[in-house]
Amino acid sequence: MSKAKSFKKTIVVAAAAGMMITTSIGTVSAGQIYSDSTVGISSAFDRYANTLAGNDKNAGDAAKAATSTDAQKTTASAGKNAAEAKKDKTSEENKVKYPDFKDKCLVVTEDYVNIRSGAGTDSDVVGIIGNNGIATIEKKGKEWTKVTSGDCTGYIRNDLLLFGDDAGAYAEANCPKQVTVNTETLNVRTEADVNSDCITQVGSGQSFDVISQDDKWVQIALDDETNGYVSTEFVDDTYAFATAKSMEQIQAELDAKAAEEKAAEEQARQEQESADEAEAEDASDDSQSTEDDSYTPDQPDTDSADQSSDTSDDTSSDSSDSDDSQNNVVAPSGQTGIDLANFATQFVGNPYVYGGSSLTDGADCSGFVMAVYAQFGYSLPHSAGAQSQYGTRVDTSSLEPGDILFYGDSSIEHCAIYIGDGMIVHASTEETGIKISSAFYRDPLCAVRIIGQ
Repeated sequence: MSKAKSFKKTIVVAAAAGMMITTSIGTVSAGQIYSDSTVGISSAFDRYANTLAGNDKNAGDAAKAATSTDAQKTTASAGKNAAEAKKDKTSEENKVKYPDFKDKCLVVTEDYVNIRSGAGTDSDVVGIIGNNGIATIEKKGKEWTKVTSGDCTGYIRNDLLLFGDDAGAYAEANCPKQVTVNTETLNVRTEADVNSDCITQVGSGQSFDVISQDDKWVQIALDDETNGYVSTEFVDDTYAFATAKSMEQIQAELDAKAAEEKAAEEQARQEQESADEAEAEDASDDSQSTEDDSYTPDQPDTDSADQSSDTSDDTSSDSSDSDDSQNNVVAPSGQTGIDLANFATQFVGNPYVYGGSSLTDGADCSGFVMAVYAQFGYSLPHSAGAQSQYGTRVDTSSLEPGDILFYGDSSIEHCAIYIGDGMIVHASTEETGIKISSAFYRDPLCAVRIIGQ
């Protein structure tokens, strides 16, 4: 029996029982469906039975239409959800208050922060960056972030950094502001008025410190004594951020500084020699004048001139021998901690020798400190632990050039001389010799000050 006939039979039984049947057009009595015909089961009855059996074409078309409508509704709903998601994302982006800091981080510290080769304090220090230092985030981790600043790339602990909007808010409140010229030529005026006199003109890319600012004008510092006003329309707001320095850069700067000081000392020495020679010549002239007054024929005056020449030659020879005996070591100038630090850096590159105390032929850590201080008249023992008992203890956050830093796990094992800018000079290892390092390449145990500024 076909499905349609089966359903027809069911309807006949239902009609006899007076039952109600639910159809696509509502609930009707089975008798009404059954009687809607002059010959047996009505056409309506046939359509309904066929519908129940799934044979009615119109019903199938209606089902298809319904399915199509549902699909359209689903597609429309999906489109709406995507639009809303995009809107939410755009809204979220609009919530970023400082977009310039999206991939940036800012160093907040009292002094300097180490940049290390790896994510851990046991990694080498490859550079340093000071307070208000800006860096680009390469990869942020849970505890350490890989950054790039200046020519230096390495890792900084997250607790020393501010990120994104936090960095932007801090910079706005605390960092010195600058403006950078964004047009080819810009007039700098005496007052915040286009009719005021033009002091000078500045060019594209030049940056200046901001003194004051409103919506239309910025007062900038041209130099230490001169300032003027430029239109805000032609400048971009920036900050006077610091950038990192690699250990190679720091070493090069120290070498240049030492060379400059050496040249200045050499010039001063030559000037002093010239002055001494002039004084000696004046004294010789005075002596010659006296001899002329007491001249006797039995004592030729040429002997005096010959004797003076011989004495001058001997003195020159002695001076040359004395220089050679110093092994090209530049003698200390001055008696301050800065003078001591500058003196100590000239031995960078000389060897490390365990038990040694020669600034040129080799020294260990305490031997190096002892030898440097000896040049300034201070007698220290050849022991890092014993040296820590000399002078006055100072906090490692208040270091000055010339201070001695001591290191170790639980007891003092190593010492170094602080040279400023967060750096030390020390006899490190046999592999590296006397070198310059970050003062905080490891946590110092203590510090002492023997010589002041």
